Formats: sequence, structure tokens, C-alpha cells
Amino acid sequence: MSNQFFKNLLMVLMSVVVTAFSTTPLDTALLIISLISATLIYVGKNAFLPALTSVTASGTWNWKNVLSGLLIAIGNGILDGAAMIILNGVIDVKKLLLLTLSIALTYFGATVFNGPTNQTKIKLAA
Repeated sequence: MSNQFFKNLLMVLMSVVVTAFSTTPLDTALLIISLISATLIYVGKNAFLPALTSVTASGTWNWKNVLSGLLIAIGNGILDGAAMIILNGVIDVKKLLLLTLSIALTYFGATVFNGPTNQTKIKLAA
């Protein structure tokens, strides 16, 4: 795993936190589920679809970036919608769209505007 993997993951997670705190009232259970689902979707996309890893230069649009962003946004939208139904019995469409769009836009920003600047590999365990 590279530094860019962790940087992009942290940016996606921060977008979830910022979006959750921008809506009132704060739904802590949904925030936790959203953080877990965003992590699972992002890690799963990179683990099972390595062909979609961004290798474009900064500021360049690529079909891989667009498809990756859509997969992450749709996956999070489905999981967060299911979490809303389980927790509240109803989907708050405004909150779901805000969360899904913020994740998608953050991912696009992280991949398109930063590019593959640092592909240094990091060992997780010795």
C-alpha cells in the first residue's frame, strides 16, 4: 500500500466526518456506520479492482478516476441508505445525497487534482 492510498482514504473519511457534523442533529450511529462503510468500499475497490488505481498526472481526467469515484459513491450510498433504514426506519434523502456527493467529490479531488505524487510502499507489519 502506498502513501497515496492512505492519503486518499483519510480524505474520504474526513469528508464523511465533515458532512456528518454539517447536518443537524448529529446521528452518531450513522456516522460510525458511514466511516466503516467508506473504509470498506475504498479498501475493497483498491484490493479487488487494482486496475482502477489512478496513474494519471495531476489535473488530468481519466475514465479510471471517474469509474472509481462512481463505484465508491454508489457503494457508500447503498450502505448508508441501508443503515438509515435500519437505524431510523426511513431514508433521509437530503442527508444521503449530501453524504454521497461529498464522498464522490472528495475522491475526485484527491485523485484528479493531486495525481500519483507519492507511490512509496509502506509495510504494515514487520
